[in-house]
Amino acid sequence: MGDDSYSSLSSYSSMLCSSLTPTSMAEVMIPANAITKVLGKGGGNLENLCQLSGAMIDISETKNSRGDRVAYISGTSEQKRTAQNLIQAFIMET
Repeated sequence: MGDDSYSSLSSYSSMLCSSLTPTSMAEVMIPANAITKVLGKGGGNLENLCQLSGAMIDISETKNSRGDRVAYISGTSEQKRTAQNLIQAFIMET
């Protein structure tokens, strides 16, 4: 991974899009090798994901020994689906 600034973004991610009222939650497992791609430098990709989808996205701390993490996605069904698709696109790029 290398850059420690990425690992401290989970609290930052919970502040993004916080004005939304979540209606339900979905989860997406993010492999350790894709987390920096999903977050982006300074959380830029994550912020864009929130803005494009309209969903609220929170990234967990490391979930297991491999370093995988979980994206918790709140919003309408359409917002969640859009966010899930965007996150999957980042994962597939790695």
